Amino acid sequence: MKKIEDVTVHCKICNEENWIWFSLKSLLPYCGKVMVWDTGSTDYTLQIIEEINSPDIQFVQCGKIHPEEFKDLHNDMIKATVTDWFAIVDGDEIWPGPIWSEIAYRILDSSKDILVAHYFIPFPRLGYLGLDEGNFKIAGKVGAFTAKVFRRKHDILWYGEFPDLFLRYKNGVVASQGELSTMQVLESPIYHMTMLERSSLDSSTFGRAGKLTVTDVPNKKDFKASGPWWHFPDVLFEDRPDIVPNPFLIHNNLYHELAPIPHPSLMFL
Repeated sequence: MKKIEDVTVHCKICNEENWIWFSLKSLLPYCGKVMVWDTGSTDYTLQIIEEINSPDIQFVQCGKIHPEEFKDLHNDMIKATVTDWFAIVDGDEIWPGPIWSEIAYRILDSSKDILVAHYFIPFPRLGYLGLDEGNFKIAGKVGAFTAKVFRRKHDILWYGEFPDLFLRYKNGVVASQGELSTMQVLESPIYHMTMLERSSLDSSTFGRAGKLTVTDVPNKKDFKASGPWWHFPDVLFEDRPDIVPNPFLIHNNLYHELAPIPHPSLMFL
Protein backbone atom coordinates (compact mmCIF):
# COMPACT_ATOMS: atom_id res chain seq x y z
CA MET A 1 0.00 0.00 0.00
CA LYS A 2 1.24 3.48 -0.89
CA LYS A 3 1.82 5.78 2.08
CA ILE A 4 -0.97 8.20 2.90
CA GLU A 5 0.59 11.61 2.45
CA ASP A 6 -2.50 13.63 3.36
CA VAL A 7 -2.65 12.53 7.03
CA THR A 8 -0.28 13.73 9.75
CA VAL A 9 -0.07 11.72 12.96
CA HIS A 10 -0.05 13.66 16.23
CA CYS A 11 1.60 11.55 18.94
CA LYS A 12 2.22 13.23 22.32
CA ILE A 13 4.19 10.93 24.60
CA CYS A 14 5.78 10.59 28.02
CA ASN A 15 7.36 7.39 29.37
CA GLU A 16 6.08 4.92 26.75
CA GLU A 17 8.95 2.40 26.68
CA ASN A 18 6.77 -0.72 26.56
CA TRP A 19 4.68 0.14 23.50
CA ILE A 20 6.12 3.10 21.60
CA TRP A 21 8.21 0.91 19.28
CA PHE A 22 5.18 -1.15 18.27
CA SER A 23 3.00 1.95 17.98
CA LEU A 24 5.36 3.84 15.67
CA LYS A 25 6.26 0.77 13.63
CA SER A 26 2.53 0.20 13.02
CA LEU A 27 2.22 3.75 11.62
CA LEU A 28 5.34 4.27 9.54
CA PRO A 29 4.58 1.86 6.65
CA TYR A 30 1.31 3.68 5.99
CA CYS A 31 1.66 7.30 7.08
CA GLY A 32 4.43 9.55 5.80
CA LYS A 33 4.18 12.27 8.46
CA VAL A 34 4.44 11.33 12.14
CA MET A 35 4.87 14.09 14.73
CA VAL A 36 6.23 12.65 17.99
CA TRP A 37 6.41 15.28 20.73
CA ASP A 38 7.85 14.14 24.05
CA THR A 39 6.88 15.83 27.32
CA GLY A 40 9.70 14.68 29.56
CA SER A 41 10.27 10.93 29.24
CA THR A 42 12.87 9.60 31.67
CA ASP A 43 12.64 5.89 30.87
CA TYR A 44 13.94 4.22 27.66
CA THR A 45 11.42 5.92 25.37
CA LEU A 46 13.90 8.30 23.73
CA GLN A 47 16.47 5.55 23.10
CA ILE A 48 13.80 3.38 21.50
CA ILE A 49 12.73 6.18 19.15
CA GLU A 50 16.39 6.65 18.19
CA GLU A 51 16.54 2.93 17.33
CA ILE A 52 13.70 3.40 14.84
CA ASN A 53 15.60 6.22 13.11
CA SER A 54 12.92 7.09 10.55
CA PRO A 55 12.99 10.25 8.39
CA ASP A 56 9.19 10.27 8.58
CA ILE A 57 9.27 10.98 12.33
CA GLN A 58 9.35 14.61 13.37
CA PHE A 59 10.63 14.26 16.93
CA VAL A 60 10.42 17.20 19.33
CA GLN A 61 11.52 17.22 22.97
CA CYS A 62 9.13 19.67 24.62
CA GLY A 63 10.35 19.08 28.16
CA LYS A 64 8.11 18.55 31.15
CA ILE A 65 4.87 20.50 30.89
CA HIS A 66 2.00 21.14 33.28
CA PRO A 67 -1.43 19.56 32.65
CA GLU A 68 -2.96 22.96 31.89
CA GLU A 69 -0.47 23.30 29.02
CA PHE A 70 -1.57 20.12 27.24
CA LYS A 71 -4.24 22.00 25.29
CA ASP A 72 -1.70 24.50 23.99
CA LEU A 73 0.71 21.73 23.04
CA HIS A 74 -1.97 19.92 21.04
CA ASN A 75 -2.90 23.17 19.31
CA ASP A 76 0.75 23.79 18.45
CA MET A 77 0.75 20.40 16.73
CA ILE A 78 -2.28 21.44 14.67
CA LYS A 79 -0.59 24.70 13.71
CA ALA A 80 2.50 22.77 12.59
CA THR A 81 0.36 20.46 10.41
CA VAL A 82 0.19 21.20 6.68
CA THR A 83 -1.83 18.18 5.53
CA ASP A 84 -5.63 18.25 5.21
CA TRP A 85 -6.06 15.55 7.88
CA PHE A 86 -4.50 14.65 11.22
CA ALA A 87 -4.79 11.56 13.41
CA ILE A 88 -4.49 11.45 17.20
CA VAL A 89 -2.35 8.45 18.22
CA ASP A 90 -1.26 7.65 21.78
CA GLY A 91 2.07 6.02 22.54
CA ASP A 92 0.29 2.87 23.72
CA GLU A 93 -1.84 2.38 20.60
CA ILE A 94 -1.21 0.01 17.71
CA TRP A 95 -2.94 0.84 14.42
CA PRO A 96 -2.91 -2.30 12.20
CA GLY A 97 -2.66 -2.11 8.42
CA PRO A 98 -6.39 -2.61 7.71
CA ILE A 99 -7.38 0.57 9.51
CA TRP A 100 -4.95 2.59 7.38
CA SER A 101 -6.39 1.07 4.21
CA GLU A 102 -9.84 2.12 5.40
CA ILE A 103 -8.63 5.63 6.32
CA ALA A 104 -7.09 6.06 2.85
CA TYR A 105 -10.49 5.30 1.37
CA ARG A 106 -12.64 7.28 3.82
CA ILE A 107 -10.74 10.57 3.54
CA LEU A 108 -11.74 10.71 -0.13
CA ASP A 109 -15.36 11.27 0.94
CA SER A 110 -15.86 15.05 0.95
CA SER A 111 -18.95 14.72 3.17
CA LYS A 112 -16.95 13.28 6.09
CA ASP A 113 -14.61 15.26 8.33
CA ILE A 114 -14.27 12.97 11.38
CA LEU A 115 -13.34 9.28 11.54
CA VAL A 116 -14.31 7.32 14.66
CA ALA A 117 -12.41 4.18 15.66
CA HIS A 118 -13.20 1.19 17.88
CA TYR A 119 -10.73 0.25 20.62
CA PHE A 120 -9.63 -3.27 21.52
CA ILE A 121 -8.43 -3.02 25.13
CA PRO A 122 -6.22 -5.99 26.18
CA PHE A 123 -6.49 -6.82 29.86
CA PRO A 124 -4.80 -8.08 32.02
CA ARG A 125 -2.33 -9.01 29.27
CA LEU A 126 -2.16 -8.94 25.51
CA GLY A 127 -4.73 -11.28 24.03
CA TYR A 128 -7.45 -10.89 26.65
CA LEU A 129 -10.27 -8.38 26.56
CA GLY A 130 -11.60 -8.20 30.09
CA LEU A 131 -13.10 -4.77 30.77
CA ASP A 132 -16.64 -3.50 30.34
CA GLU A 133 -16.52 -1.09 27.41
CA GLY A 134 -18.61 1.43 29.36
CA ASN A 135 -21.33 3.75 28.11
CA PHE A 136 -19.42 6.37 26.10
CA LYS A 137 -21.60 7.46 23.17
CA ILE A 138 -20.38 8.84 19.85
CA ALA A 139 -21.61 8.64 16.24
CA GLY A 140 -24.46 6.34 17.22
CA LYS A 141 -22.11 3.86 18.92
CA VAL A 142 -21.87 2.97 22.60
CA GLY A 143 -18.70 1.57 24.15
CA ALA A 144 -14.99 1.88 23.39
CA PHE A 145 -15.31 4.23 20.41
CA THR A 146 -13.58 7.57 19.98
CA ALA A 147 -12.96 10.20 17.29
CA LYS A 148 -9.36 9.78 16.08
CA VAL A 149 -8.92 11.29 12.59
CA PHE A 150 -9.98 14.85 11.71
CA ARG A 151 -10.07 17.04 8.65
CA ARG A 152 -8.11 20.22 9.43
CA LYS A 153 -10.72 22.81 8.60
CA HIS A 154 -12.88 25.54 10.13
CA ASP A 155 -10.06 26.51 12.53
CA ILE A 156 -10.44 23.35 14.56
CA LEU A 157 -8.69 23.64 17.95
CA TRP A 158 -8.44 21.92 21.33
CA TYR A 159 -10.32 23.32 24.32
CA GLY A 160 -10.78 22.36 27.98
CA GLU A 161 -8.35 21.07 30.59
CA PHE A 162 -6.73 17.65 30.89
CA PRO A 163 -8.20 15.06 31.05
CA ASP A 164 -11.34 16.69 29.66
CA LEU A 165 -9.93 17.97 26.38
CA PHE A 166 -12.09 18.22 23.28
CA LEU A 167 -11.79 19.44 19.70
CA ARG A 168 -14.08 22.24 18.61
CA TYR A 169 -14.61 24.24 15.43
CA LYS A 170 -14.56 28.03 15.37
CA ASN A 171 -18.36 28.03 14.99
CA GLY A 172 -18.67 26.27 18.37
CA VAL A 173 -19.52 22.77 17.11
CA VAL A 174 -17.66 20.07 19.07
CA ALA A 175 -15.89 17.68 16.69
CA SER A 176 -14.68 15.00 19.10
CA GLN A 177 -17.96 14.16 20.86
CA GLY A 178 -21.63 13.58 20.17
CA GLU A 179 -23.20 12.74 16.83
CA LEU A 180 -22.49 14.66 13.65
CA SER A 181 -23.44 13.84 10.09
CA THR A 182 -19.79 14.38 9.14
CA MET A 183 -18.68 11.44 11.32
CA GLN A 184 -17.78 8.03 9.86
CA VAL A 185 -17.22 4.96 12.05
CA LEU A 186 -14.32 2.81 10.90
CA GLU A 187 -14.77 -0.96 10.88
CA SER A 188 -11.15 -1.82 11.67
CA PRO A 189 -10.11 -1.64 15.35
CA ILE A 190 -7.19 -0.07 17.19
CA TYR A 191 -5.31 -1.95 19.93
CA HIS A 192 -5.14 0.33 22.98
CA MET A 193 -2.81 -0.91 25.74
CA THR A 194 -4.07 1.56 28.33
CA MET A 195 -4.75 -1.17 30.93
CA LEU A 196 -1.33 -2.78 30.56
CA GLU A 197 1.96 -1.44 31.88
CA ARG A 198 3.28 1.32 29.62
CA SER A 199 6.54 1.97 31.43
CA SER A 200 8.61 0.96 34.42
CA LEU A 201 7.90 4.53 35.60
CA ASP A 202 4.09 4.37 35.41
CA SER A 203 3.74 5.06 39.14
CA SER A 204 5.51 8.42 38.76
CA THR A 205 4.05 9.44 35.39
CA PHE A 206 1.25 12.01 35.43
CA GLY A 207 -2.20 10.53 34.92
CA ARG A 208 -1.22 6.91 35.60
CA ALA A 209 -0.53 6.65 39.32
CA GLY A 210 -3.52 4.97 40.94
CA LYS A 211 -5.18 4.39 37.58
CA LEU A 212 -5.86 0.75 38.40
CA THR A 213 -7.09 -0.43 41.78
CA VAL A 214 -8.09 -3.76 43.29
CA THR A 215 -11.77 -2.77 43.02
CA ASP A 216 -11.41 -2.68 39.23
CA VAL A 217 -10.54 -6.37 38.96
CA PRO A 218 -13.26 -8.32 37.14
CA ASN A 219 -13.99 -11.96 37.83
CA LYS A 220 -11.99 -14.52 35.89
CA LYS A 221 -15.16 -15.49 34.05
CA ASP A 222 -15.30 -11.97 32.62
CA PHE A 223 -11.99 -12.33 30.81
CA LYS A 224 -12.49 -13.08 27.13
CA ALA A 225 -9.78 -14.32 24.78
CA SER A 226 -9.54 -11.94 21.85
CA GLY A 227 -8.55 -14.61 19.36
CA PRO A 228 -5.66 -16.86 18.32
CA TRP A 229 -2.18 -15.44 17.87
CA TRP A 230 -2.53 -15.01 14.11
CA HIS A 231 -5.25 -12.38 14.72
CA PHE A 232 -2.80 -10.05 16.46
CA PRO A 233 -1.23 -7.11 14.55
CA ASP A 234 1.78 -8.17 12.49
CA VAL A 235 4.03 -5.59 14.16
CA LEU A 236 3.94 -7.61 17.39
CA PHE A 237 5.91 -10.38 15.65
CA GLU A 238 8.55 -8.24 13.95
CA ASP A 239 12.20 -8.50 14.94
CA ARG A 240 12.78 -5.83 17.55
CA PRO A 241 15.82 -4.33 19.30
CA ASP A 242 16.85 -5.84 22.62
CA ILE A 243 15.73 -2.67 24.38
CA VAL A 244 12.11 -3.32 23.33
CA PRO A 245 10.28 -5.78 25.63
CA ASN A 246 8.33 -8.83 24.52
CA PRO A 247 4.76 -7.52 24.08
CA PHE A 248 3.18 -10.83 25.02
CA LEU A 249 4.81 -10.79 28.44
CA ILE A 250 3.74 -7.28 29.41
CA HIS A 251 0.90 -7.21 31.93
CA ASN A 252 -0.39 -5.21 34.83
CA ASN A 253 1.32 -6.44 37.99
CA LEU A 254 -1.71 -5.91 40.19
CA TYR A 255 -4.04 -7.93 38.01
CA HIS A 256 -1.42 -10.54 37.22
CA GLU A 257 -1.16 -11.38 40.90
CA LEU A 258 -4.91 -11.56 41.38
CA ALA A 259 -5.95 -13.25 38.16
CA PRO A 260 -3.08 -14.85 36.24
CA ILE A 261 -4.54 -16.21 33.02
CA PRO A 262 -2.34 -17.68 30.29
CA HIS A 263 -3.62 -17.01 26.81
CA PRO A 264 -4.34 -20.34 25.08
CA SER A 265 -2.83 -19.04 21.84
CA LEU A 266 0.46 -17.97 23.41
CA MET A 267 1.75 -21.43 24.28
CA PHE A 268 4.39 -20.96 21.57
CA LEU A 269 6.31 -18.51 23.82
